[in-house]
This record gives sequence, structure tokens and C-alpha cells, in this order.
Amino acid sequence: RLYVGGSGPGNYSRIQDAVNATYDGDSVFVFSGVYCENVRINTSIKLIGENRETTILDSNQYLRNQSAIIIQKDYVTVSGFTIQNRKSSSDSYKGIGIAFDDAYKIWISDNSFINDSVGIDTDYYGSNIIISKNNFVNTTYGILTEYGDKIIIINNHIRNSETGIIAGGRNIIIRNNVI
Repeated sequence: RLYVGGSGPGNYSRIQDAVNATYDGDSVFVFSGVYCENVRINTSIKLIGENRETTILDSNQYLRNQSAIIIQKDYVTVSGFTIQNRKSSSDSYKGIGIAFDDAYKIWISDNSFINDSVGIDTDYYGSNIIISKNNFVNTTYGILTEYGDKIIIINNHIRNSETGIIAGGRNIIIRNNVI
């Protein structure tokens, strides 16, 4: 297990540095704090935040139009984060919280997406994905799954967003609260 934001051996100050050091099957535990970075995951790992209220992936003026997390490998879990301020002023498809690049068997749960253009975008041919128990507030699009397949979207809360869920393919959408 690797750590971010704490002290001691195996601890990193940046999430991406810890992810880069992982092998398939590893876990990265991120302690509470504000992290201004983009994370690209290309190993099968669990990325776990200490507390979704206090473990924050925030943007700055240079990161606003980019994805906070891009998943490029199968068998990835992301849980326990707030991903915020990824709202693009020029393009509603930029500024994505979590995006997939041909990834399968993914679990995204217990995260908050605040003030993002798109909370979760599975449109790059993601499949066999579970999106559960996430909060979306003030997003342009909460969840986009137009081209994703076999995606389960369950027990999410979407509030003050222009569009809650856009879905296509063979997906299951149950027990979500869209206000």
C-alpha cells in the first residue's frame, strides 16, 4: 500500500507520483488535504481517499479544462474524494471529474463532484462499470454514458445540474435521486 499526504516510508506528496509507483493490485491511500493535480491511472489499483468531504482534488486556472482522473486500465476503484472546480467556461465537455479511456470493470463510489462540467464520463467505450453512492452538485452533466455499455448507475444524488444522466447502451439505472 502506498500513501499520499502523510509521513513515513512509502508516502508521497502528489497522488500521481504514488500512482506511477504502483503495480497491478496495489492500493493508494490519500490522506485528507487539497490536491491540485490531474491523475492518470494506467495500472489496476484502488485509489482511496481518507474522507470524501476532506480529500479534495481541486483545479486551478491551468487544470480547469482537463480531467481530474483519467482511467486507462481495467479493474480500478476510485472512492472517497471530492473532485471540484473542473467547470470549463468555453466547452461543456471539458472539465471532467473522472473520465475513462477504454477501461473495463471499474468501480466509482462514495465521491462528490462539485462545480464540474461533467462529473463522470464513460463515453470512451467503458464497460462493466459500477457508479454508486456519488454526489453531483452544480455540474453541467452529472453522468454521461452514451457510448458506455453494461454500466450500473445506482444510489447517486444529482442536484442543481443542467443534465443529470445521459445514458445509452445496455445500462442499468436505478434508485438515483435527481433534483
